[in-house]
Amino acid sequence: MTRLFFCLATIILAGFSTRFARADEAPAPVYEKQIAPFFKSYCLACHDGGDDSKGGLSLLTHKTLMEGGDDGPVIVPGKSDDSRLVKMLLGTARPKMPPKDSKQPRAEEIELVRRWVDLGAKGPVSTAPQSAAELNVRHIDPRGSV
Repeated sequence: MTRLFFCLATIILAGFSTRFARADEAPAPVYEKQIAPFFKSYCLACHDGGDDSKGGLSLLTHKTLMEGGDDGPVIVPGKSDDSRLVKMLLGTARPKMPPKDSKQPRAEEIELVRRWVDLGAKGPVSTAPQSAAELNVRHIDPRGSV
């Protein structure tokens, strides 16, 4: 009887400890809510996908981010230590980004990007187009006067 009680108590306590451990973990960063706004605040002035986009890198959409720039991919999903973008944000790769004369992200914001990359750099949850360039709009040719 005491053996059964001991086993049940152990199982119950183990369940509580894993529940509390998960409660302490921060939720995974969401591209639309945290990552895209980070890029908008600190990066899109120079990396907006236009003809003069620095380094040929566009951070306008998740798709263009994952395509990389003139020097290849800047994100290695699951590996922030191997991701050029994270290294540049941290200042461990040159050039440091954003440039010194630009608005600088806080350490917590950079950590959020690093965690997002480590967790797989997942894109938008929504299937809706993320930019005007991704819209597929049919051309309507009116045949009569409007």
